Amino acid sequence: MRLPKLFLVLTALTSVAGADPRLWDPGGVPVSQGGRVEWNRSVAVNTAANAVTTWSDMHTGSREVHAQLISPNGDLLWGGGVQLTDDPYEQSCPVITATEGGWIIAWIDYRDIPPRDPDYRDYGGEVWIQKLNNQGQPLWTAGGVRLDSTAYVLYNS
Repeated sequence: MRLPKLFLVLTALTSVAGADPRLWDPGGVPVSQGGRVEWNRSVAVNTAANAVTTWSDMHTGSREVHAQLISPNGDLLWGGGVQLTDDPYEQSCPVITATEGGWIIAWIDYRDIPPRDPDYRDYGGEVWIQKLNNQGQPLWTAGGVRLDSTAYVLYNS
């Protein structure tokens, strides 16, 4: 399963590169260099051929969603990346789309799912969203916006 996702990311980045991608660093462009596992990668490309990739990982101790803007030349434009929320409960399964003037990212979030016990994932998660501008700054409420507090999302990871 990891190989098709890696192929998808590489294909997307190759298709947006204004220059021949072989002109990038021969070792590739490291986007996330954590000592923990990354999950649920997603990528979108805007009309300027920049790509934003999103993923969830646990490098801060809990599973959270991150994003990074990559130029057609392979430069990481958001420094160390953007963490979408600092809530201590799990966020996962990010998806992204390019919009005029930025990016919209949606993810599954468990911050308000009762009860807080080891089986909290059995209750499903809620969909939260955030819009980032091209500088990686949130344009909506800090930490994201809950789409619907009456519906829960269950998924198989």
